[in-house]
Amino acid sequence: MQIENKVAVTAADMRRNIVTRGFSLNHLVDREFRIGETVLRGQSLCEPCPHLMEQTSHKVAVGFIHRGGLGAKIISGGTIGVGDRIHD
Repeated sequence: MQIENKVAVTAADMRRNIVTRGFSLNHLVDREFRIGETVLRGQSLCEPCPHLMEQTSHKVAVGFIHRGGLGAKIISGGTIGVGDRIHD
């Protein structure tokens, strides 16, 4: 995945269970949403972890401030597949 300053970052570098693209997760805090068959509830925003900075650079981590992801609780389990959309 390419980020704004043209540094390549892999999903593994991000250390997230699910990596999304083209969807703002910030508004899902305190709301239920669905990915595939799974219903989740957004708990809190996640900031970039020190591991990302170690794998890339400080500039990359700064680019992910307030865009580092979303901690979520599983409300109803199910299958999530590659390409499944987020429905809120």
